[in-house]
Amino acid sequence: MASYWDVRLAALISGVFFAYAAYSIMRKDPKFWKRGWWVLSIAFGSSAAGSALSLSRQHIDSTGMVVFIASTAIVTGAWVYWWQRQRRYFEKVQASASTPHPP
Repeated sequence: MASYWDVRLAALISGVFFAYAAYSIMRKDPKFWKRGWWVLSIAFGSSAAGSALSLSRQHIDSTGMVVFIASTAIVTGAWVYWWQRQRRYFEKVQASASTPHPP
């Protein structure tokens, strides 16, 4: 079981990361769009592994586990589709930064 300080440290790290993510998205940093794929991968892996572990402790048959993980994959697929479509948002800044503006 996690101690009081482990939970607080995890919350602090998570808060710092998401503050950085929000700032990078606001700035339309194209590097963060690529990092978003890592975030999606880690989130899916963590969710699938956590749910599989939780369901196995509850003695639920493998069918329930497969259905839950498949549902997680479908939701993740929707987020992947949405994130792919956001690429243009991040590319607009890059294109406008390389185009000289008249004085």
